Amino acid sequence: MLRSYLLLLVLTACTAHSAVLDLPYPDGGTALDDPGRSLSPELRRYVDAQDGDDGEDGKSPSTAWKTLAKIADKKEDFSPGTHVLLRRGQTWTGKLDFENVHGQNGNRLVLGTYGLPLDAKAKVLGTVSVSKSSYVTVRGFDCVKLDASSGAHHIVIYDNVVHGSREIDEYPSNGIRIFAESHHIAVVGNLVYDLGANDCIVIHPSATTNAGDHHWILDNVTIGNSGMEDGIDLAMSEPEKDPDGPIARDIKVVGNRVMMQALPGLSVKTGRGSKCFTAGHEGKYIWVVGNTMGGAAHIGFKTGEPKEYFQVSGNVMFNCGDKAGKVMAEFRPRELLTEYNTFIHTSSKRAVLVIQGINHRFRHNLVIRSQPDNQWVTSVDKANMSKMDNNWYGYSPDVTLCSMNWDNWVGTSGFDGNSGRGDVPGVTAPSESGSEADPRTWNDPDFTSHFIPKSNFSGCDGKDTPGAYDCLGNRLGLEIKPMPGLENSGYGWEGPRLVQEKLEEMGVKFGVLHKN
Repeated sequence: MLRSYLLLLVLTACTAHSAVLDLPYPDGGTALDDPGRSLSPELRRYVDAQDGDDGEDGKSPSTAWKTLAKIADKKEDFSPGTHVLLRRGQTWTGKLDFENVHGQNGNRLVLGTYGLPLDAKAKVLGTVSVSKSSYVTVRGFDCVKLDASSGAHHIVIYDNVVHGSREIDEYPSNGIRIFAESHHIAVVGNLVYDLGANDCIVIHPSATTNAGDHHWILDNVTIGNSGMEDGIDLAMSEPEKDPDGPIARDIKVVGNRVMMQALPGLSVKTGRGSKCFTAGHEGKYIWVVGNTMGGAAHIGFKTGEPKEYFQVSGNVMFNCGDKAGKVMAEFRPRELLTEYNTFIHTSSKRAVLVIQGINHRFRHNLVIRSQPDNQWVTSVDKANMSKMDNNWYGYSPDVTLCSMNWDNWVGTSGFDGNSGRGDVPGVTAPSESGSEADPRTWNDPDFTSHFIPKSNFSGCDGKDTPGAYDCLGNRLGLEIKPMPGLENSGYGWEGPRLVQEKLEEMGVKFGVLHKN
């Protein structure tokens, strides 16, 4: 099934050209049969588990090394621009350790692969680790775990498959982990599934240091199971562990597909994980934009209180919290903007949302519950809510918010005076089985059609339509807005070239790239 998925990506690329493909290989361009061919012999090292020999110089496919240990032994020889390439379709057991190696801005060091592009990814039955390193691209691997740690910075983690392994009976507690003061990390276009615990993608402090600043988590696919906590977890900073350390800042989570229900045919594990997205501990300047999330057993989206400057826009969340009778989403940060999101809740047991936070603007959202025998919103901090309006609550017109019927809520709260309620033709929850349960298909028109209102929806209003899609099928809320006090005119780190091209491809407006 995975090989078929990779073939589909290649065929799609041939019919709809992507600017990403035009990038150089170190920056995320086309997967070449030999990315080192045009380099001088001093800037390339090949590793072949079947025909290699650690006694060779590694500078050509015919003189390839054999083991992962050889890479670690020779790391001091790797200068900026060096490509260390493992042969596709082959397997290594153990840790692939890239420690204290450094590229340069514009001349990245590459840990990649070679061989026929449609061959299976180079498999590492263990952890691929990049630590104390800078300006490194890691791409094209099938591995059990992938770490950027110990102050690693300007690392690109791209096009990898990370999952537990039956071959060595190892199911890690995290898939892709950004750890211990690592900063300027871009995690782009990876597939993560079949973990034993914790999270698919996580930004996490160590026992003594906080997480670092400036990260992109972009266009990844994650699949959970009953042993897991979160699809994406921003654990960030814990001041009690590092009281003098900085608070993690500038984290952008954009365009990911997060399914917390195990996928038959791909997953070995079964059941549902707890939450799609969590932002815990302390952090500042966080964007969650254009993601699609579903299948969480407990809560789809949860943010803790000690967050400041937080944007949640253009997201779709569905079928979360319905099994355990939990709310779909909790919003609690300070200076929070929540707009153009679609929430579809299928449970009758609990409300859809908890809306708290200081100076919270909650607008242009579509909040649907399929069974009207509980509240749409169970808690609103009315004293600190900056704006709550231009939303739509469906399917039933008998909307209850904070234990009030619609007329009482609008009449006494001062909110939702321009909001609507009632049926939303065309918008439905996707199936929890078959192809619709596979997040790898969630950008397909057949899937996104679930969230597009029909033209007879009373709330159709072009770019002001409530929800993540307007009635013509355009996705709304795909704009990363500036935040006060952050560098780069409020936009933070613009990311490497791969991120910038992906944003253009996905239609995400980012002020650094769209200054007009």
